[in-house]
Amino acid sequence: MTNLESLRSLQKRIREVTGPDRDLDGAIAKALDASFSAPPYLTDAPEFTLDPDGLGPCVALMREVLPGWTRAVDATSPEDGIDVELFFDGVCKHARPKGEHALETHATLLAIVSAKIDDCLDRMVPSDLRQFLALIERQQQVIDLLMKAVEPFSGVVTYEHLCRVREAKVEADRILSPREKTDD
Repeated sequence: MTNLESLRSLQKRIREVTGPDRDLDGAIAKALDASFSAPPYLTDAPEFTLDPDGLGPCVALMREVLPGWTRAVDATSPEDGIDVELFFDGVCKHARPKGEHALETHATLLAIVSAKIDDCLDRMVPSDLRQFLALIERQQQVIDLLMKAVEPFSGVVTYEHLCRVREAKVEADRILSPREKTDD
C-alpha cells in the first residue's frame, strides 16, 4: 500500500469511528511516522482518539508532522459537527485542509491527515488534476451521504424519512458548493 493509499484508508477509518480506538491511535502514529517522547513505561501511541483528553496529543502530532501549521476550530453548531481548519503560518494561499466530525479530536485528526494527503498529491500530480480529484472525493462523500439517507426506505415512507433526505440534500449542496479561493 502506498503512502497515499494508507493515508486515505486512515482518513476513512477516522471518519467512521465514533469514540476512542486504540488500534486507530497506533495506526495514526505509524502512518504519520510520528516519534513521540513517551515515558519508558508507556509503549503505546498517544490516545489521539480520546475526546477531549486527546486534544493535547492531536495538537502535538500536528506540530510534529506539520511544522509551522496552526488550527482553527468552529464548534458553533456542534450538532452538525465540529470543523477544524489548518493554516500554514497564518497564511492561506492554498485550499485549507479541513476536518469535520462530531468529536474535536477526530476533526483535528482528519484535518492533519487531509494536509498530509494534500502534500502527497502536490508531489504527485499537477494542480488542475488535483482539483479534479478533490471534486471526485466530494462527489463520493455526497453519494455516501445520500445512500445513508435513503437506506431505511424499505417500505412506508414517513415524514422522518423525508426530513432525513432533505438534510442529506442540504449537506450534499454544501459539500459540492464551490470552495472559496484566496490568492495573494
